[in-house]
Amino acid sequence: MTTEQLIADAIALPLSERVALAQALWESIDAGLPDADERAAVAEAIRRDEELSSGRLAGRSHAEVMQAVPSCAQMRVISVHLPFINRMPRI
Repeated sequence: MTTEQLIADAIALPLSERVALAQALWESIDAGLPDADERAAVAEAIRRDEELSSGRLAGRSHAEVMQAVPSCAQMRVISVHLPFINRMPRI
């Protein structure tokens, strides 16, 4: 059976069966694709790679990243504890 024959047979089905067939086909296609979060992450990685490769942006050295880590960690601790601190009674 050719694809054209298969399409003709599918179109000849009653509406409810065509809907069920279309849904099954769509789900089989969707199952083969990476999820939206993964696709977005891959697209972001490609975009960043292109920016670095083109020279539009400069990367950070290992030393620069390691220098920034303590301040980032400290900011996270502060932001996590702020709601608790704001509820403490004032003396």
